[in-house]
Amino acid sequence: MRGVILYGPPASGKDTITRALYELDKCYVLFPRLKQGTAKTVGYRMVTAEQLDDLRERGELIWENARYRSVYGIDRSFLVTGLRRMFLSSTSARSRP
Repeated sequence: MRGVILYGPPASGKDTITRALYELDKCYVLFPRLKQGTAKTVGYRMVTAEQLDDLRERGELIWENARYRSVYGIDRSFLVTGLRRMFLSSTSARSRP
């Protein structure tokens, strides 16, 4: 299994690079981060401050940062589910004749 993490400020080209990688190999997809805040919502899974607090308390929030009056995060269960789905689809594709 392979992966690439693109991390940078808004408008730095992450979506553009992800689209280009996807054209080369469909295994590359944009991981929709959590976002609590306003402004751009496309490409994010919007949550409330209370939902972020709950994820923190349960140890589910594995990364978070605050920028431009918003809080962004990555939750463990959504990441693990996505990785399992990608792994299972890539292994089943390799096992086909």
